Amino acid sequence: MPDISQQPAPVTEERILAALERMNISTLSDGEDGIAISFFPHLFFIPVGQGLPLVGVCSFHRVFDVQFSSQIAPVVAAMNSEFYAPKLYSVVSDDGKIQLRLTHCFNWDMGATDAQIGAELDAFFGGALQLLSQIEAAFPDPWNALEQED
Repeated sequence: MPDISQQPAPVTEERILAALERMNISTLSDGEDGIAISFFPHLFFIPVGQGLPLVGVCSFHRVFDVQFSSQIAPVVAAMNSEFYAPKLYSVVSDDGKIQLRLTHCFNWDMGATDAQIGAELDAFFGGALQLLSQIEAAFPDPWNALEQED
């Protein structure tokens, strides 16, 4: 039975960076706002600084015109029903572009062991990359289609 008197250490930016290093994942960090991780062409971000780093976010690398919202909305809903985490949502910018974003809520509010940090980061990246792949399949890049026709 686990010893519940021992609370895991708080999750800090340094501990997340160490976990990513153990996973051989390079990061981009300005030391102020958070940790950025590039899995080209996708950029992941873990905000830090205001309390605990509790979420991971990622944006799909292409945007869509708002006229396609009726085609995008059911795909987002279907993918969210299939995927437990991360969750997919759309954001409409002021210039009428739809950006697809993924968010994963980390379960680190009470602290975590190094193994738990690594496992949750792995689950976030793995789930997000799988979901991003499915988004790419649902909305193929029209420029890639033109290149394949040549």
